Amino acid sequence: MPLETCAGTDQEFDYASRTVVSAAPQAPVVATRRPRFLPLVRFFDECLKTRLGAQLGKVAAGAITLGYLIALPFGARAVAGDASDKVVVAALGWLTWLSGSLLALSAAGNAADDGATRALALARGFSHRAIDRAQLAAVGRRAVRVVGAPAVLLAVVALALARSLNVALSRLMLLVGVLGYVGLVAVMAVVLVRVARALGPRHPRRALLLLVLLPHVLRELFPRLPSAPALIGFVAGELASMGAHLR
Repeated sequence: MPLETCAGTDQEFDYASRTVVSAAPQAPVVATRRPRFLPLVRFFDECLKTRLGAQLGKVAAGAITLGYLIALPFGARAVAGDASDKVVVAALGWLTWLSGSLLALSAAGNAADDGATRALALARGFSHRAIDRAQLAAVGRRAVRVVGAPAVLLAVVALALARSLNVALSRLMLLVGVLGYVGLVAVMAVVLVRVARALGPRHPRRALLLLVLLPHVLRELFPRLPSAPALIGFVAGELASMGAHLR
């Protein structure tokens, strides 16, 4: 079974195994198993990370992480008490709304963006339903890597900087909360991209922006109307309270 190449990248995917490999010439691979779902997710993840929005989101995440890593020691030694939890929560906001938004807009895409990769998967025997699931799973996987990994790193550093048992317990609670927050962001990214593609198949990025912004604006008139920014803000507020609980 020949290897397939992700359009616009130097990555190839061997559907008979579990790996994404280099595009360098290699001997043909003999198919010994049925196509598997997880390698397909990794394949779409490799393709997604090469898109401009995903690359910008990764660069932004790196810059945000570096900036807040520098700020963390100062927050941990603030005159008013250890404020490293506030630093972590502030970083979460930037990671979510800058890096996460760029990634989601890139992932929403349109039919032309991923037509070639879908055709490769179809040629290897995957159903349209399996491909749809794999693409959405790749969005969640990429969100965990771009938003989640830096967030967890910052929470771990905040825990390492704790100078008392009470603060350490507080930062441990914060770390657990950050893990839950990351899971929520990944699920929300998947759901929003899926709904945007369904509502606006020809202009999914516009649909995604409307899904996020319109309910949030309408909350001024209807305060009980749910919105993604409101939910993220609520969870971030709870994390701030959790981090300060044992301060």
